[in-house]
Amino acid sequence: LTNLACASFGKKETADMLLRFLSAYSQFNSGFIANVKSLLGLLDNHEHTAILRENLEEEMGEYDEETLRACEAVGIPRESVNGIPHLELFGDLVDFVENVLRKSYSRFIPGYICEKLDEAIDHARSQGKLGLLAALYF
Repeated sequence: LTNLACASFGKKETADMLLRFLSAYSQFNSGFIANVKSLLGLLDNHEHTAILRENLEEEMGEYDEETLRACEAVGIPRESVNGIPHLELFGDLVDFVENVLRKSYSRFIPGYICEKLDEAIDHARSQGKLGLLAALYF
């Protein structure tokens, strides 16, 4: 992350690397919210459930005051994140970088890579609580 933040590889090259990563990540993270919701239904520990519910709220763009103040402290207006689901924010980021670089990699992610990951995640999901927890962090 430090290399990305400092554009260690040159601005254009670093932006290109970031776009490649974001394009692949969008393919691999598409089931996150569904997995969190499924896991919530299986948990018995109320503290664990509360933690996941808070994570789900943030995924949906619902932030507490402390988080909104932290965003503002680094120059991010609360209006630009509050109430906007992470999926939408992420899509806007990818669109922005694609427009700046005038290229897209979203169609160049090999299907066989995604298929193997999807198979592994499906297998993990079938293993109950622990499998779902593992699927969240693939």
